[in-house]
Amino acid sequence: MSLAVTSVIAIFVISFGSSLTSLVKTSGSDVTVALDASFALDTIATDLENAVFLELGSPMLAVSALSHSTTIPGEFDRTLSGFWQDATMSGRPTDLDFNPATDHYGWAGSWLRFFTTAPSMNAVGYQIIRREAFDDTSGEIYALYRAVVRNDHTLVAGYDITDVAYGVIPPDSTSTVQAGRITKPTRTLILQENVIDFGVRLYVYESEAITSLDSPKGLRLIYPSTDFETLSSGDREHVASTAVGTTWSDRYPDVVEIFIRVLSEEGAALLHHSQEVAAGMTYDDIVAEHGKIYRRMVKVASGGR
Repeated sequence: MSLAVTSVIAIFVISFGSSLTSLVKTSGSDVTVALDASFALDTIATDLENAVFLELGSPMLAVSALSHSTTIPGEFDRTLSGFWQDATMSGRPTDLDFNPATDHYGWAGSWLRFFTTAPSMNAVGYQIIRREAFDDTSGEIYALYRAVVRNDHTLVAGYDITDVAYGVIPPDSTSTVQAGRITKPTRTLILQENVIDFGVRLYVYESEAITSLDSPKGLRLIYPSTDFETLSSGDREHVASTAVGTTWSDRYPDVVEIFIRVLSEEGAALLHHSQEVAAGMTYDDIVAEHGKIYRRMVKVASGGR
């Protein structure tokens, strides 16, 4: 009898120990992802808190949703950087697109670019790319990239963030600080791995704006919105060229709300397996079970007030 009891206790201890180890590993992974997400948000927030706007009549901030593919002039898609690598097997659902009400900010997330004085007068750009993380033999991952154009290159390219200069890289160039890196970041410019969605909501201070779930008190939603009060999937791009007036479609924001959706390490591994090795869990199921949204509200230094 005592031997049987001892055996049961031993099995319980082993099982409990195994479960505890698994819990510790999972918790440790979650903490790492949360810390990385916090660092990414801190970085974006610092750039925005030091953002620069000048009334030059030129766009100094722009955000564009990246679709799967497009034939619409002026609209951007996953091929923007020239580096996006599609999945070998089942990739992202083709109907996954821009729906801010469910915190989906484009099939390939959004492309945000503006000017900041962190650390000096620089153009900076953010976008998600699926590509090999380190070299042509490493596995593909989704990652959020941050490109910072060095001050001297920013001065040459000018203060129109939509200018073609911010999309051109000289042949065979490996520089990470040229203007074209806003569009075509190198592998070394990863801000955070396993980011599968990135986007922003833009607001201006407006005391008479209607308060709603989409527009916090004292703020008017100017993107993504077609009526400048409520969220809309029909407003896929915002180009800010003025910090005054009530032409909200051109207004530079006073406040930016940042959203990033990140997969856990386990989720990233499952997604890579289903996209490159063998069919497994669907994209939607993996994201629902292993993805998490992180957000931050930031006051922009060079807003209209």
